[in-house]
Amino acid sequence: KQAERAKHLEQLRAREEEKRKELEERRARHARELASMEGEEMRLLKSLTQCQDDQRAAFMELETLIRESNTGPRRPGTAASATSSEAGGVKLLALK
Repeated sequence: KQAERAKHLEQLRAREEEKRKELEERRARHARELASMEGEEMRLLKSLTQCQDDQRAAFMELETLIRESNTGPRRPGTAASATSSEAGGVKLLALK
């Protein structure tokens, strides 16, 4: 009876050790995965920032093209001529 109990305790210890190692491996794997995800998150944020910078530059360029296209000759007294004058004034201020 004592031998059976000792054998049973040894089996329980072996299972416990196996589970402990499995848990340690799982924690290590999760830590690696988390580090990888954090690295990917940083790369995505950098990419997003670059896209936003590119978008901002494209809008500024588009705004400039619109202003330049609105500075052409217009008939006096039309809404387009008012816009044209305003755009021309902005352009002149920017050149000073």
